[in-house]
Amino acid sequence: MYWVKRWLIWIYRWRHCRGFGVQSPTDYSFIRYVINEHYPYYAYKDLAEKFPHLNHILRKKAELLFRVANYIQSSSALILSEYDVYKYYITSGCRKTSVRYEFNYGCQDDRNLIVVSVSFISEDMLKEVVSNLQYGQILVIDDIDTRCGRRLWKDIINNDRTTITFDLYYIGIVMNVVNRYKHDYVVNF
Repeated sequence: MYWVKRWLIWIYRWRHCRGFGVQSPTDYSFIRYVINEHYPYYAYKDLAEKFPHLNHILRKKAELLFRVANYIQSSSALILSEYDVYKYYITSGCRKTSVRYEFNYGCQDDRNLIVVSVSFISEDMLKEVVSNLQYGQILVIDDIDTRCGRRLWKDIINNDRTTITFDLYYIGIVMNVVNRYKHDYVVNF
């Protein structure tokens, strides 16, 4: 059943493969070399051996977090998700990243990567995280493929604090970038 669903999603989003139609060079680069990078990174094999029980979708999302952490080289990350495996993939992607599991309301710190699962936290807490999103931070929202997740994703896209958003069907990436127009990309992931 998984493979049928995967192929239907791919057929529905085939026009959005590998950054086709993206005019911004930075957004195209992010889509092409971070989101849709298929080259096996140095730690994939070790992580696959450490976590052999992961299903295909969870491993795919964890490897995306690995590539995002490798791309931004953040000093710290906040994880609000039920999946502990994300911590290992993020710290393998960037060894200097320290991972935290608590969100302090109104906290203005240097967290460059925030990972939130819609099924793990409340709707109000997610709205608080989005409203505290600072310039240069990347927010990754997991489990947006549910009915509640889609509704929250539409609210996040329309939020004033979000500039660039990437809809990857299972997961969403939100960036707050200075001097950019608001844009939402649908990417075949």
